[in-house]
Amino acid sequence: ASLLWLLIGVANHAAPPCSSPLLRPAARCAFTALTTIIIALSFFAIRFEIRLLRAAYYSMEARKCYNAYLPQAALEWYRKAIASSPNDLEMLYNIGESFEEIGARSQAITMYKRLLALAPYWLDVNFRLGLLFKQEGELRRAKEYFQQQIRIDNLHWESYYQLALLARTQGNRAEAIALLNEILAMRRINRKIVPAAAVQQVNALLQDSSQ
Repeated sequence: ASLLWLLIGVANHAAPPCSSPLLRPAARCAFTALTTIIIALSFFAIRFEIRLLRAAYYSMEARKCYNAYLPQAALEWYRKAIASSPNDLEMLYNIGESFEEIGARSQAITMYKRLLALAPYWLDVNFRLGLLFKQEGELRRAKEYFQQQIRIDNLHWESYYQLALLARTQGNRAEAIALLNEILAMRRINRKIVPAAAVQQVNALLQDSSQ
């Protein structure tokens, strides 16, 4: 009711409704237009809210399936969720992970690239793309993504390790040793950066590369 009286006042050029006719004939068109705009905005706001709630529900169900090690079922829910919220970064990341879990590398690559187009520095997406391209045998592209991950996060030891493996495979022992020593330096600075189990792997590869 308050909104109605406000609209009437605006249509009457701010004249108090109680001191003037309910709605001047000349202002009727303006009142109708304002009412239509308000109704339209309310309608779109409600639709947008419903879409967000639907996406949140689908995403929640997808995460339940993913946590239960059911990536295929998770993908079915994620497909519904992404249709309602196509630019949700976390959802795109989770879909990429789910595709990885079922071995659908090309679909995972597509999803991660879509995410990077929206957020170039999102988490470890470049690292994941590096792993996927390495599995596909595209070592040059894998190296580029590992290097990009390091540019984003220079303490991402997994990327250093993968680059060391590539260097070792390609016969570049000096580069492999330098990268592995970088990881050990991170460990000396902060033990939380590189887990103890990883240090064993690094030392083993370092010993092999030094021979």
